[in-house]
Amino acid sequence: MRTAGKHFTTMEWIILFGTTAAAVVATEFMRLSQTWEDAVVYTTMLFATVILVLRPAWSRVQFWRNLLPIFGLHTLFLIVLVQAFPLGRFGTPKLLLIPLGMIEGLLILAFLWKKTARPRDSNAEGHTL
Repeated sequence: MRTAGKHFTTMEWIILFGTTAAAVVATEFMRLSQTWEDAVVYTTMLFATVILVLRPAWSRVQFWRNLLPIFGLHTLFLIVLVQAFPLGRFGTPKLLLIPLGMIEGLLILAFLWKKTARPRDSNAEGHTL
């Protein structure tokens, strides 16, 4: 399957916004501070998007083996960042999260693509994922 130029299906949009809404509801239910709520929702949206975009790689063990340490590093970095920079009662500036999420998402996608893509066969017409 091809991921370049991929368009999300209706079900993928439902999954993306459903997981994000579930994260918001869960953080409200747990009464997390706005900063922690931002961190949880940011992480949920970021990894839901990465996983949906790389759906053709789901059947590969390398994809999941590489995703888990990336998630762990992301979480560790985010915990340190939130603890080091208390941002007040309104949490993280939301306009800052958009470009950060795009950059981090692209870096994660590039890393996972490189680690899980099959080498191209000289006479095969298939795609790398």
